[in-house]
Amino acid sequence: VYNNNSNDIRGFENVLLLVSSNFAYLDFLRNWEYLAQKHGLKYGIVAMDDQLYQHLGPHRAILSQDKMTSKETRYHQKA
Repeated sequence: VYNNNSNDIRGFENVLLLVSSNFAYLDFLRNWEYLAQKHGLKYGIVAMDDQLYQHLGPHRAILSQDKMTSKETRYHQKA
């Protein structure tokens, strides 16, 4: 989106990006944070599980109140 040597964030001065992730995607989240910080973007993190929230802490993330489940997770649960 931007030249790597540029701090130009035109159009994003008043934007707060919300990113959601779970602990399984921590490496991807770290990479995303690095690039967002490099470009001077403002963002908040929504932790989709307790493990990510505990890892990041309340100063870096908010915990989602809704728990995500996938079809695969529900399939393996006893009825």
